[in-house]
Amino acid sequence: MNTYECAHCGEQFKRYPSRVTTEEPCCSPSCATKLQVEEMNIEDHNFYDGGSVSVECENCGKQLERRPCKLERSEKFFCGKECESEWKTGKRTGKDHPNWKGGVRISYGPNWHKQRNKRIEMDGDMCVVCKRPNSVEKEKTGSSLTVHHIQPIRSYMVDGEIDYERANRLDNLVTLCGACHRRWEGIPLRPEVDE
Repeated sequence: MNTYECAHCGEQFKRYPSRVTTEEPCCSPSCATKLQVEEMNIEDHNFYDGGSVSVECENCGKQLERRPCKLERSEKFFCGKECESEWKTGKRTGKDHPNWKGGVRISYGPNWHKQRNKRIEMDGDMCVVCKRPNSVEKEKTGSSLTVHHIQPIRSYMVDGEIDYERANRLDNLVTLCGACHRRWEGIPLRPEVDE
């Protein structure tokens, strides 16, 4: 082993010559990193892309400093999560929201309540997926079981009119608790049911 002086901290250390790979040996990886940072010219660094650029927060207008490479990846900049969230709340409503479906509240039709009650009765007054009884649903959530349209009611619209008789057929309805209804909303299939 040979004795070397650390190029960063000046401490003496011993190492086999085969383990010394640079002209400026260091006593530890930590010292080697510190030396590299001190000697590095920022313009030579492979991540350097010209310093920072001033941009404006999309929500509050505050001036922010961002690296030029960030400009390629995003069109909008925010001070933080709170500003981004506030902006999204204001901008992603109504027809600007990705889940927008026309803004018309669709009535379930004149035969809805009769068909809903029949479906709940046919399903034994319980959720067909988790078997939660209506009494437990009311006790836990304060609401009754829900009745879900397997094919969305909008799919029965023809020339601006909904065919309520077809939409509210008993074989297009299924009784679900609130939790199961949230899981199945938007899935155009009847859930697996234990018989």
